[in-house]
Amino acid sequence: LERARKLVKELYADDFAKAKTTLAKEALIKKLMAAAAENQKEEASREALYEQAIGVAIEISSVKLGVQAALEQADDDDERAAESVLNLVTKITSNPKSTASVSQLGDAAIAVVPRAVKAERFDLVSRLAELVSSAATKSKEATAIRRASKLNEAATELAKLHSESDAAESALETDPMNTKAAAVVGKYRDRKSTRLNSSHT
Repeated sequence: LERARKLVKELYADDFAKAKTTLAKEALIKKLMAAAAENQKEEASREALYEQAIGVAIEISSVKLGVQAALEQADDDDERAAESVLNLVTKITSNPKSTASVSQLGDAAIAVVPRAVKAERFDLVSRLAELVSSAATKSKEATAIRRASKLNEAATELAKLHSESDAAESALETDPMNTKAAAVVGKYRDRKSTRLNSSHT
């Protein structure tokens, strides 16, 4: 991967040097992403190209393009997708020069919620909600704070139900006729498929 990273930097050295404005850097991100999409069989090159695209997105606070690159890079790995978006939002919000809006950060969180839910990584959803809430608090956006809070509450509830469901499934292995345990598992599955996906930041 290190070799691929070095090669990408060499191949796109002129592009990086010429990309001085935000628009030029957005174009560079898209160019890197397009190249990555064409390198599906070259895993190291694909990874290096997406890494560079995400790095530029973080530099210019382009949440939308950064999320797009992160999700494409993760492909069908839901846990990685959620972790990558969390990392992206964390880096953007920690940059004092960030120009990302609370709305954009909220959109990033919502975009990855289904992937995090599928991977049962409710902790990642909570952390995203906390980052959005923190940004909203700084900018005094009450509506965004409330929505982030609801998302966090939903994630916390699902994490609790998930734990209870695991215990209930163990009980069902011992007693398949345990209706109480079956109800717990059913409740979790129902909430998992609807609760977080109906929450908005």
